[in-house]
Amino acid sequence: MKCIAIILLYLIFNTEQCFCQPPSWFAGAGAGVTQLHTKESIGKVSTTSGQMAMVMAGVDIPLHGNLRPTVRATISGYSASFHTVKILVSDLSQSYTININSITPELSFLYNIVNKKLK
Repeated sequence: MKCIAIILLYLIFNTEQCFCQPPSWFAGAGAGVTQLHTKESIGKVSTTSGQMAMVMAGVDIPLHGNLRPTVRATISGYSASFHTVKILVSDLSQSYTININSITPELSFLYNIVNKKLK
């Protein structure tokens, strides 16, 4: 996590001097449906659907003028929640709610294989 913060601060102050092309910033958000599979004590598998929200932001840093080698720094996060109610017997029911939150930093090296004829 500290590595990405250092890289981003370095880019903000030194982009013109160190790189051939300016960096490209990107951001995105979305929603989805996810599933949770549980195995009950009697061996029966139960599946519960839930909602999921995702956000992502990052920067692409070209390392050369031809834009082929690029370093990408991304931070993404998601939140998912599951809720279910099961009726065990006529008078007894069981319910649970699960909330999952995640923040993921990523640093990757990309090399684009593109020539002028394909553009």
